[in-house]
Amino acid sequence: MKRAVPLVLCLVLGCGGKAPPMSAQAKSMAKKFEQQLPKHSTDVFKQLCEEVDKMHKGKKLTDEEYNALHRVCSQAKDGQWDRAEKALKPLLAEPPKE
Repeated sequence: MKRAVPLVLCLVLGCGGKAPPMSAQAKSMAKKFEQQLPKHSTDVFKQLCEEVDKMHKGKKLTDEEYNALHRVCSQAKDGQWDRAEKALKPLLAEPPKE
């Protein structure tokens, strides 16, 4: 039981893990998120989530990139702006992979 509490907290609050290496396309999408976040438009983030889904289905994003980007846009489309911004910061700090 003592082990379950930290695990649940980690899942709910985020484990603070390092961002995956980001391709130029994933980094470009993260920058779109950065531009749109201050506008607080859930409709825009619904469209961006769809774009992320299409990129992943088209094999333009790795599973790790998809999960990281989708975490941001799904929180933003639900109006959880602070959480989305917190999830986005490590993605913007990660240098693009070559």
